[in-house]
Amino acid sequence: MCRSVKRDGITAVLINKRRILLLKRLNAPLMSHPGRWSFLSGGRDKGERYLQTAYKEIFEETKIPAERLTLLDGNSIIVLKDEGKGLKWPNRFFIFRVSSRAVKLNVENTDYKWVSFDQVCNNRDIDKMIYDKGKVFSRVRKSL
Repeated sequence: MCRSVKRDGITAVLINKRRILLLKRLNAPLMSHPGRWSFLSGGRDKGERYLQTAYKEIFEETKIPAERLTLLDGNSIIVLKDEGKGLKWPNRFFIFRVSSRAVKLNVENTDYKWVSFDQVCNNRDIDKMIYDKGKVFSRVRKSL
């Protein structure tokens, strides 16, 4: 059972030619989902709009600028969880189309891969971090 905590951030799915970007989180104890494959996510700064946070976090974690992104779906609320830490929290959810697969990682992630929708649905790490997977997967499928 996970207890609710207050966090304020975003989760973003990036799509290029029907492939979805997954990032492998740094395996460090203070990180959310350490060592797991996940969608891009990050915290919102005070006074920042959620869409601004999404663009900021995408650039920080991948060096993909806003000019290469097209918003497909956004600003709905999903619930994330970290089973290892027994926590859950709401996050704003966005889906973007990206014009290329070029990615430059920052220190928060150690690897990346572009995968099919089926690979996302069968990914055990994703299972362990999203409460409402059906809602998320449905929105992603419609955006492909």
